[in-house]
Amino acid sequence: MRRWRIFYCGMLRETSTDNEVEETVFVKFVFIWKASSDVYDCNVDNNPREIATAMAKADWKYGFSPPVKKFLDAFNFYAQTGVATGDCFS
Repeated sequence: MRRWRIFYCGMLRETSTDNEVEETVFVKFVFIWKASSDVYDCNVDNNPREIATAMAKADWKYGFSPPVKKFLDAFNFYAQTGVATGDCFS
């Protein structure tokens, strides 16, 4: 995850702040996204003991089984900061 090329060429709907005026315009976006940090993977970079503590403190819908699926879904992400530079043509 070091560099991405992001582009779009097509029609977009332009609206006013009060959503009364709508106009369709042709646009072209060309961006380069460059990473400025390492990738943070929530599944790998977290402390398993802290995850177990959070799971123990969570409200369980049923008293005998922890909400494992909710925790797995919540931790299924990664994050990375970066900078996008480019142009927009209309």
